[in-house]
Amino acid sequence: MNLQRICFTAVLTALSLLFTNGCAFNSGHPFTPPEAVELTPAPLEVDIDEIWQEFQQNPDQAEQKYQGKRLSFRNVTAENVKTTFLDARAYDNIWIRTGQVEFRPRYYQDFNVVLPGFTCDLVGDCLGIRLGRLVITDCWIRVTSGEMGDIAPDVY
Repeated sequence: MNLQRICFTAVLTALSLLFTNGCAFNSGHPFTPPEAVELTPAPLEVDIDEIWQEFQQNPDQAEQKYQGKRLSFRNVTAENVKTTFLDARAYDNIWIRTGQVEFRPRYYQDFNVVLPGFTCDLVGDCLGIRLGRLVITDCWIRVTSGEMGDIAPDVY
C-alpha cells in the first residue's frame, strides 16, 4: 500500500513538473523581453550656485531654460528652515532656504526632518524668481547628513 502511494506521488510530481514548466522548453520562438518605457524624464542635475548666477546674469534666458523643468540639487546645506505648518500660516511658506534659493515641499511633513545645517539632496520643479528668490516647488527630499540624518525617512 505504501509503495503504491509513493509511486502514485512520484508520477503526479513528475507530470506536474512536466506540464507546469512549459516555458522552460524551447518552443522554437526566441524570447524577447519588452522594451523599457521611461515614464518621466530624469531630472536635470544643476549646481545651486550656478543656477542662481544664470538667473542673475540673464533672467529671461535662464527662465526659458529652467522654468517648469524638474531639477536635481545635490549636497544642499539648509541655512534657514521653516517647517511647522501652524507656524507657516500658509502652505507656500514652508521652505528650506540656501542663499537666495528657496525649496518648497511636495508635502509639508517632508521637511519636518530637516534642521538648519543639514545637508540634503532635493528634486523639484523650477518656478522662477519670486520676491527676489529663486523658487523650486514640489520638492522631494533626502537628508544625507545631519543629527537626524540616520533616522530621517527618504522621501526622495
